[in-house]
Amino acid sequence: MSIDQDADSEQHLARWLEKHWIRIAATVIALAIVGVAVCFTIRGWGWLGSAQADSDSNSAVLRNISLVAAGVVSVGLVFWRNTIASRQATATEEQTKATIVQARAMREQAKSIREQVEASRAQLKVTEKLTQEEMNVARTQVESNELQIQVQQAEVLAAEQRASGSQFQRGEELLWSEQIAARISGIEMLRRLGLEAPDPYPSRVVHLLCTFVRHSSQTAAATQVTPGDRVQAVLAAAITYQRLRERVPNADGSLDLTETDLAGAMLEGANLTDARLEESDLTKARLAGTILTNARLGSSTAYRADFRGANLAGAHLNCAGLAGANFTGAELPGADLTEARFVPPREEYHDLLGLLNSATHEQPSEIVAIGLTQQQLDAAVAEPGRGPLLNGLRDPGSGKLLEWRGGSRPHTAQSGEGNGQNEDRNSST
Repeated sequence: MSIDQDADSEQHLARWLEKHWIRIAATVIALAIVGVAVCFTIRGWGWLGSAQADSDSNSAVLRNISLVAAGVVSVGLVFWRNTIASRQATATEEQTKATIVQARAMREQAKSIREQVEASRAQLKVTEKLTQEEMNVARTQVESNELQIQVQQAEVLAAEQRASGSQFQRGEELLWSEQIAARISGIEMLRRLGLEAPDPYPSRVVHLLCTFVRHSSQTAAATQVTPGDRVQAVLAAAITYQRLRERVPNADGSLDLTETDLAGAMLEGANLTDARLEESDLTKARLAGTILTNARLGSSTAYRADFRGANLAGAHLNCAGLAGANFTGAELPGADLTEARFVPPREEYHDLLGLLNSATHEQPSEIVAIGLTQQQLDAAVAEPGRGPLLNGLRDPGSGKLLEWRGGSRPHTAQSGEGNGQNEDRNSST
């Protein structure tokens, strides 16, 4: 504390001397001049009184006076220089003190900043710890929620399975009912089940419908269902099967209507791609615009069936009875016409008696395919030597007799006739 007071006193004295040094110097010089003047005055009176004074003594006196005056001036100059040096030292000291104070302030500021940084780091560590804990809590919560969702989904699936099982059982009961309305209701119930229910019910529905369609004839024989109603139920089941097949990739790729009685069935515009219709009865079936691509109609009976505008590309019509069928506008590229009968042979006359028009006295031999063109035949194929039966048929456009000159299908083990036999068969009725 005393050191600071001494420093303040020195600073105060230095400031006072700096402020009044001019007056002090002027006073000292003035005193020196007055002293010299007094000495000259005293000595002057002596000189005036003694003209004979020794010249050496007078010179000594003058020299002494000059020395005194020079000393006084030198003292003033020294004092002035000391004052200037003191001022510079004071300024330097003040600047140094200010620098020290600034350095201290900067050091304190740096210390404060360092403390803030340390505090921020500590806060960051705490935040990271809390964030990690919160993340762990959130992850645990998410896992718990997912587990709950899985449990709920399992419960919902189990409930759907139970409901689907009951619906499937009820639909199956209605499907085999003797009442056509009940059958149609059962088919609709199974359709909804196949479209909406989870696995394995779509596959089970497809299998059940396929079984129903295949065994519809046997079922009808043991029930009171009329042929028309049975056909309606079979068609409804077949259409439902086709729609569900897309949802069951592993199901049988074809609709199995083998040996099914579809006489008079209304199938206009239906999609029967890849359908199996071997040995089925399609007599007078309405198939206009129907898609029968790659369908299998081998050995089927399609007397007077309506194939107008139907797509029969790649269809298998081998050994099919097609007498009286209408092929106007039908597409036959790649269709297999091996031994297809567009004209009835004699052994089929008896089968055609029920189709005769008594009003016109029609004969069985007159029931022949209509609308068939040479261009359609040329686009079809058949096994070598086993072309279709075309006796007497003419192209409706040119009026020329139709002849088989289509492409050849690879020979199979079933083919046993040669080209000559085929020509003989086409030349006989």
